[in-house]
Amino acid sequence: MSEGRAATITQSKSTTTNIFFFTGSVTVFFLLLLLLLVRRTSNYTRLKIA
Repeated sequence: MSEGRAATITQSKSTTTNIFFFTGSVTVFFLLLLLLLVRRTSNYTRLKIA
């Protein structure tokens, strides 16, 4: 009984870590995408003004 409980705890812990890593990578990806969009739009507005 206690062995199964320990296994479940370890499993949930790894799942939480996986979720954390997944969320982190997605956040980084979106941040990079946002940065690219901002740079592109700022370049566009600069060209429009000039």
